[in-house]
Amino acid sequence: MATVPLLPLVLSLVNVSKKLPYGFPARVAWLTFYLMLLVILFYWLLSCIDILHFWGSHSWARYLMFITITGLLIAVLTARGSLYKLYEKS
Repeated sequence: MATVPLLPLVLSLVNVSKKLPYGFPARVAWLTFYLMLLVILFYWLLSCIDILHFWGSHSWARYLMFITITGLLIAVLTARGSLYKLYEKS
C-alpha cells in the first residue's frame, strides 16, 4: 500500500522520458537520474522529522538510501529490455 502514491509519479516520469527527443541510452540515463532524485527527496523529507536521528554518526538512513539507490540501478539495468520495447512502441 505504501508504494501506491509513488506509482503515478514513476509512471509520469516514464511517460516524460518517452517523449524526449534523445536516443535510448540518454532516455534511460534521464529516467535513472530523476528516479534517484526522487529517492533522495524521499529520504530528505524523512530526515526533516528528526535530523540527528536519521543522519547522525551511526545512522541507518545513509545505508538505507545507499541500498535503495543501488536497488534502483539494478532495477533499471534489468529492465533495459522492457524499456527499449516501450520506447520503440512510441
